[in-house]
Amino acid sequence: MNHPPPPQGRGWHSRDYLPHFDRADMVQSLSYRLHDSVPAKVIERWKNELNWREGLPADDPAVLLLRKRIAAYEDQG
Repeated sequence: MNHPPPPQGRGWHSRDYLPHFDRADMVQSLSYRLHDSVPAKVIERWKNELNWREGLPADDPAVLLLRKRIAAYEDQG
């Protein structure tokens, strides 16, 4: 069975700051927010509600819900 060759690109690489993933058939976008786009008091209140603690894994339900809340707040403009 013949398989097509893998898409060309550099794959994961770093330029001494953020890692990048480069592949010929992949479209990527980058979004960012200013530090004060969501007030710190709001984030702290949500963390308290979610029983947040430092060092939670990225797939922890509290982490995921906090990210969703921040994204929804930002989308409100």
